[in-house]
Amino acid sequence: VLRFNRDENLVISPSIIGSALGMIMHGAASETRNEIDYNLEMDNNELQAMYNQTDRTMIEAINKIFISHKYMLKQNYQQNVAQVFHSTAENLNFTDASTAERKINAWVTEETQGVLKEMKISIDNETQMLLVNAAHFHGNLLHKFQFGEKSKKVFHLDIDDPANAEYLMLEDDFRYLDYYAKEVEVLELPYHNTNITMVILLPYEADGLPAVEEILTSNR
Repeated sequence: VLRFNRDENLVISPSIIGSALGMIMHGAASETRNEIDYNLEMDNNELQAMYNQTDRTMIEAINKIFISHKYMLKQNYQQNVAQVFHSTAENLNFTDASTAERKINAWVTEETQGVLKEMKISIDNETQMLLVNAAHFHGNLLHKFQFGEKSKKVFHLDIDDPANAEYLMLEDDFRYLDYYAKEVEVLELPYHNTNITMVILLPYEADGLPAVEEILTSNR
């Protein structure tokens, strides 16, 4: 995703992605079910446990299945995803793409209380079902930045595009690490009343992000 959207911000939540795949898993069988199991490296019970352990006071997830008006989902499947993932299903006429997109975005706007007003949706003649999944993150840092204390420093958008930016200042005790032969600095910022933290990775070099991405694995 990042390779094709280098100039955009991207937020990825493993538990939210897991919930979407879990909804697919509930209705999958045979080879499709095996592929999901293999790539997630967890069974349906483990996936459900991960979803339930997500701190809902900070991460508010919304899920919904939009399916072509030509089909109906089985009742037991709808009951399962409603109980586990708090999801519902709605029939849409995908042949009228613009109307379908408006209805989906209206639902997203309502469910996120206006925080997210539009999702990037691709509907064409072959669309039969959409599984829409989004997250609204809201939390307070344990150690807050003082907005009155600012300083001007150079910020590198990339190696050829430096900019003078205002930096907020904060002094406190944090978990910090110089990692992997001085390739990157790692800083952890805790949130208030939760075990969720923000982890910031800052390459030492202005063009050092690709090298940092190469050394990051599930074990690091």
